[in-house]
Amino acid sequence: MSAPGAETLGVATQLIREIVGEDWVWATPIEPETSFAGDLGFKSIEVVILAEKLHEHYGENLDFIGWISEMELDEIMSLRVGQLVEFIESRADSKACEPRP
Repeated sequence: MSAPGAETLGVATQLIREIVGEDWVWATPIEPETSFAGDLGFKSIEVVILAEKLHEHYGENLDFIGWISEMELDEIMSLRVGQLVEFIESRADSKACEPRP
């Protein structure tokens, strides 16, 4: 049996690697502590692309843009992959979003 959030972390990791699209990101471990801005060098356009990909994968009830818009700039700049996983898991637990096949 896998750890809680492992499948969601796998989905997030895959999406992040597709978005970054650089060779180095495929060889880099992406873990819950990995930061979007510091470790992955995410730019604002990549956050928008991530939102679109999350919408495609989980459906419209996963309001990533709404969630991130409630954060202060320093919170966004220090956002970690684990926080994204927790957000997705909390929405999935409420049955508000289901992964699309």
